[in-house]
Amino acid sequence: MAKIVVEFFGTFVLMASIVLSVIDPAAAQFAPFAIGLALAAVIYAGAHVSGAHYNPAVTISIRLRGACRTSDLAPFIAAQTIGAIAGGFTALWLKSGAAIAQLQIDLPRALTAEFLFTLILAFVILHVGFSKATKGNSYFGFAIASVVAFGIICAGSVSGAVFNPAVAAGLFAVGILPVSLLLPYIAVQILGAAAAAVLFLITNDEARQMEVAPEVPQPTAYEPKRQASL
Repeated sequence: MAKIVVEFFGTFVLMASIVLSVIDPAAAQFAPFAIGLALAAVIYAGAHVSGAHYNPAVTISIRLRGACRTSDLAPFIAAQTIGAIAGGFTALWLKSGAAIAQLQIDLPRALTAEFLFTLILAFVILHVGFSKATKGNSYFGFAIASVVAFGIICAGSVSGAVFNPAVAAGLFAVGILPVSLLLPYIAVQILGAAAAAVLFLITNDEARQMEVAPEVPQPTAYEPKRQASL
C-alpha cells in the first residue's frame, strides 16, 4: 500500500506543479525549473519506497528492464493516473477563474517530440536509477529532473512537453489537452519508453549478461547502502 500511496502523491505533486506553472498567472520562463524542482523533490522523497516512477511509460520501461514486478504494473499506473487527475483539478481550483487554452500543435512534429523525449527520459532513468554500475548514487533525482526541465524548454512549443501518459490524462481532464491528442500521445510515449528499455539492454553490459526472474525486482540506485557490520 505504501508504494501505491507514494506513486499517487508523487504524480499528484508533479501534475499540480505543471498546471500551476502554465495556467495564467503562469511561471512563464521559470516553469521548466519549477516543474523540474517539484519532480526532483518527490523523486528523492519517494524513491526508497516505490522507485518514484510517477509515469506509466516509465513503469512499463522499468518492467521491461526487469526491475519492477508485473503485479505492480496495474496498481502503479492506476495510482499515477488518478494522482495526475487529482493534482490537475486541485491546481485548477487554486487558479479558479483562470482561462484555459487548449494545446495547439502540428501532430507529426508533436508525436515525434513526445516519442524522442520520453525515450530520453526513460533511458536516463534506467541508467541512473536501475543499473548496478550507478547503484547508490545521489544524483539520480537531479539527472531525471534535468531531462524534464530541458525537455520542456526544447519541446514545450512543439508538443507541450508531456512525456507522461498520466500527465496526458490529467491535462485532458482539465481541458488543456484535446481529446484528439490523448490516445496518440499515450501511444508514442509508451513506444518511446519501450525503445529506451531496448537501448538500455543494448548499452548496459550487466543488463545484457543477466537473467532476470520475472517477479523479482532488481537492485536500484534508490536502495540505501548497507552499513558494514561492526
